[in-house]
Amino acid sequence: MRKTIIFLIAAVLIIIGVILVFRQKPAQGITLFYGLECPHCANVEQYMQKNKIEEKVKIDKKEVYHDQDNAQELGAIASGCGKDTNQIGVPFLYDGKSCYEGEDEVKNYLSQYIVK
Repeated sequence: MRKTIIFLIAAVLIIIGVILVFRQKPAQGITLFYGLECPHCANVEQYMQKNKIEEKVKIDKKEVYHDQDNAQELGAIASGCGKDTNQIGVPFLYDGKSCYEGEDEVKNYLSQYIVK
């Protein structure tokens, strides 16, 4: 009887461990929303090139002025971050957890990938 209880407890712990390991989502990439005619977006792009940011981290870039699907995705992500969807601006960066809006916030976030 005692061996059966120990076996059941061990089995439950193993099952819980497996569930916790496989339940974790893989890390989200970084998404940068921008507009083709946006001067602040161009400044962020220049900053990224100058500092070789994309050599250090993968960034998925999505244009929103001319792509309605990307614009809708931006709205959904911004809403999830508690942003007013009527006041969203670009550049807008989402790292899978937090939102960063505007040239200064985006550059500040990206600065962590600059080797000093």
